[in-house]
Amino acid sequence: MSLIGDHVRRLDAYVDRLQLRGLAEAGVETSQLREAAAARTREITTTTTTTTTTQDARTARRTGRAQEDLGSVHPPLLAAARALSGGCTLKSARVLDHLRRVHRLQQVIQTAETRYTEDEDKEEGDGDYNAPAREYTTSLLWLVASKATVQTFAAVMSSMVDETVPLSDGIWYWDEVLGSAFYSGLYTLQTAPARWAGYLISLYRTIRQTGSNHNNVRHARRGSTAEDLSVGSGLHDGTTLMARWRAFYRLVHRSVSARPVSSSQARELVLSPFQLARSRARASRSGLRRLREMTACAVGLLMEEGLLFDVADEDETIITPAIITPDAGVGAGASTGLDPTPSSSKKHDNPDEWRDLVSRTTVLMQTVLQHVNNLDTDLTGFEDNVFSTVGSGIRAMEESLVATTEGTAGTGRSPNPTDQAYLVIQLLIDVLEHHLPRQQKQSRLLARSYARPSRLVRYWPAALALLLSSSTVLNILTSRRAELLTWLRELGSTVSDFWTNWIIEPLTRLVGTIRHDEKSEVALMSKNSLDADFSSLERMVVDFVCTRPSQDLGLASSHPDALDLIRQGVRQGDLTPVLRAYERDLQRPFIGAIRGDLVTALLIQIQKTKVDVEVAISGINSILKSQELVFAFIGLTPSILVSYATVQWAAGLLGSRRGLRQGQRRSEIVRSLRTVNQILMSSLPSQTGVLSYKDHGLLICEAETLRQRAERVLPGAIYHEFHEDLNDLLNVRAGIAHQMKVVDQIRWTYSKWIYS
Repeated sequence: MSLIGDHVRRLDAYVDRLQLRGLAEAGVETSQLREAAAARTREITTTTTTTTTTQDARTARRTGRAQEDLGSVHPPLLAAARALSGGCTLKSARVLDHLRRVHRLQQVIQTAETRYTEDEDKEEGDGDYNAPAREYTTSLLWLVASKATVQTFAAVMSSMVDETVPLSDGIWYWDEVLGSAFYSGLYTLQTAPARWAGYLISLYRTIRQTGSNHNNVRHARRGSTAEDLSVGSGLHDGTTLMARWRAFYRLVHRSVSARPVSSSQARELVLSPFQLARSRARASRSGLRRLREMTACAVGLLMEEGLLFDVADEDETIITPAIITPDAGVGAGASTGLDPTPSSSKKHDNPDEWRDLVSRTTVLMQTVLQHVNNLDTDLTGFEDNVFSTVGSGIRAMEESLVATTEGTAGTGRSPNPTDQAYLVIQLLIDVLEHHLPRQQKQSRLLARSYARPSRLVRYWPAALALLLSSSTVLNILTSRRAELLTWLRELGSTVSDFWTNWIIEPLTRLVGTIRHDEKSEVALMSKNSLDADFSSLERMVVDFVCTRPSQDLGLASSHPDALDLIRQGVRQGDLTPVLRAYERDLQRPFIGAIRGDLVTALLIQIQKTKVDVEVAISGINSILKSQELVFAFIGLTPSILVSYATVQWAAGLLGSRRGLRQGQRRSEIVRSLRTVNQILMSSLPSQTGVLSYKDHGLLICEAETLRQRAERVLPGAIYHEFHEDLNDLLNVRAGIAHQMKVVDQIRWTYSKWIYS
């Protein structure tokens, strides 16, 4: 919901409360007086005088037909009131359609009122039994007119705000062009073809006009000098080609020399293309600023002078006027248990006050739409023209109503409220059908004349550079086609191998480790290698001892468990028998070498060393097995890091535009906040201490721009709080100091989303 929509919803709720009392009273009185009229008709029919009975019966039938006519227009009026309610802003076409339907009922209502008026003139002494029904119809008409005025007010305000918001982008563009010599030079290059085209077209028209004037003068004089003949007729006679070119050159030279030079053309001749482009940029920026200030002044004027209701809280109890009908009676109103007259509407209990206010607002909208696009006047002149035109329009409306009343009902009567309501409806139809579309068209033309150049003008240098370099780029691609294809194939193969070897296989091993798969176990040696080496060492030691029973190796041969003790000692690393034989052979190494005992002992010790190494490796292997999952994750870490970096790079490459747009939106919010703060700081308050019309309108437009940009950045719940703060910001009655505090509150409250 836009800020204008919030204001319209409050106005619509206030109109419901304002007119509820009149509709309820008119409905109750109509029901009671219908019964009285019926009783009176029955009494008339029982009269003894035949002539009087016939005349009164005819009057009763005419009154009954008038009541039927008014009763037939009540449902369409109630339907239009329902359609124009709802607390939302309707499109102009829908509002116009409902107004046209209501306007077509004017003839029926006027016919019924004419019959009522004739009965009143004939029966002045019997009382007015028909006034309540007419008051109820008038109240319904004014309900429709008021709601249509609110919807038209919303359409006009929304249209002007929507026209003003894009102008800020154009002003920022021209500020960027004028703030940098590079951008000014680029703008000069971009607009050079258009300038030359305009100059050549103007020169061509001057040449054609000069040539035609020269021919006319020559034919009128029927004679000329040789030079005139060469210039005027040398282009079409049978002279040589060189003579024709000379004649054409003289014609162009004479046209350029005789061409009148205006002030703008003199500036073009004096200034350089760079200075001329900057001058045009400054003129465009000035035009956009004038258009923006004028439209903002119109918005502020409508907001402060249109529909000046004392709008209360919209959450107050509201009874929908559509449920009140002439047949409801007193019971219907009492059964609800609600007071149909809230305290907020007591300031406008007099119907003439709020009806005049609605009429004045309608004339104000029409006048503003007529004068808002006149950029030749300043803001003060615009305000004076609007107020003077509104005053004369109100007087003309009153004179028209008085003249209509005197022409139809004679002198001495006040203006008919029904005619006034239909006059308001007709003005609303004119506003929606003629004035608003005309103003929108004029505003678009003005904005287009001062707007930044089209995309074709801005991007033709880049397109031309791309077109000229396309052949070179194509040649490079063609000459290196084989290399490019090889690079692409290698890139694809590298990506495929990386995916298979560094992502799929480590993940497979990790899953196998979690499941204790034998294929995925971490090991430094085979599973049965240590047992085989231990068994081999045992056999070698046992054989060594058994083959040398005569040698004292420290083991009694009569011991029954001698071999078991040897095996147990080998398991514990005890090779005492072998070492004793080795020590003895070292004393006589030559004899030990010949017998082979020394070599055998050395080989057994080598096997012992191998077993010790395998035992150490087995311990390390046990440690590795206890940390298999850790090593599996370590093996997967490089692929995870590379994959994460690749995904982040791709996301940054593909999402850079999105992130850039998000950053631009935040920067735009900051700029809008700065503009709002600047409007409040540089504003000159009026005598009442509030903002001027222009500053109020600019504040509304910038607040709407800020709302639209914040809606795309802030989360849902935070945005609703932000929306409430913006409504508080637009409360000009609180004063500029309060509004400055609201701006500071917005800054520090939403800094997390705006400045992050």
